[in-house]
Amino acid sequence: ASPPQQRHPPVPPGNYPNSQSRPCQCGFEVDLVAARTAARRGRYSARTRLWYLSNFRRVRKCGRVSVVEGGAVYLRGRTGDDCKAGFGGVFKCGSIWVCPVCSAKVARERIGELDRLLTWNTSLGGSAGMVTFTASHYKGQKLKTLLKAMQNAWSRMTTGRAGQHWRNLQDLLGVHGYVRALETVYRDQNGWHPHFHLLLLFDGPVAQSAVEGFTDLLYGLWEKALASQGMTASRRHGVNLRLSSGTAESLELLGEYLAKMTFEIAGGRFKSGRKSSAKDGGEPLRTPFEILADGLETGLADDLDLWWEWEDSIPGSRQLLYSSSLKPAAVITHLPA
Repeated sequence: ASPPQQRHPPVPPGNYPNSQSRPCQCGFEVDLVAARTAARRGRYSARTRLWYLSNFRRVRKCGRVSVVEGGAVYLRGRTGDDCKAGFGGVFKCGSIWVCPVCSAKVARERIGELDRLLTWNTSLGGSAGMVTFTASHYKGQKLKTLLKAMQNAWSRMTTGRAGQHWRNLQDLLGVHGYVRALETVYRDQNGWHPHFHLLLLFDGPVAQSAVEGFTDLLYGLWEKALASQGMTASRRHGVNLRLSSGTAESLELLGEYLAKMTFEIAGGRFKSGRKSSAKDGGEPLRTPFEILADGLETGLADDLDLWWEWEDSIPGSRQLLYSSSLKPAAVITHLPA
């Protein structure tokens, strides 16, 4: 379906005077609370605008349609230090990719899952590592084409007869499971850039001396899988592996990186991407939700077109994919929070 043509005046997401921090003895905490409040307001403001702009019927209904017979809604909340209020009995779309509000809520749950997974693995004497798989791309390539090629390459590398090399490599290094995360960003210079982050769980420590050889083997498998889809990747950027040293501090840093990545992929920090990059003196490298924030703030047709391309391309993709070897262990659902 073609994007709705209705337009609305730009509204800066999350930019509200009442969210400014006030100096006090606990200034840092006030700044943090103010930032979270501003981000939350930005997400809700963006969702309101998506009621009229999104091509997703579920997103257009999210937070505005009652699920209670008769159409009633009710106010709910809690008191105390963590006092919150909201409406109950309204429809929630649950979209991790398109809804700024639901995505942040789902991201918080998944951050907890990843944290428990790392803790579980460490308790068994295991270690962890992070691998990033990318492919060469250029401006003008359609996101839907890139995503399909990346996902097909992954399937070719890890399943069927061709996937036996991947399985043998896991056995050789003692990998007893992994979690694959899909991240997509956009840069004006070279367009859409989907890539995979792979959290590898080892059953014991892995020597840093094995990293280069292991990366070479992974790159060989990935390069061949990409070639089957008409794509390429350089040795320098195609596969990157980082191992945890096994210390508590190293695992904590890895967990923090995963949490930050998962939260930002899901729009947890709803912000203007161009402004953030300008402060760092760099060219904008934006997540889809940052593209949306820019489009709502400025009304630029280019950003809104990119957002609609995102909406058209992402359905059916999985943000987190757990390897089958982790499912029998039920490490996600049965570990204590």
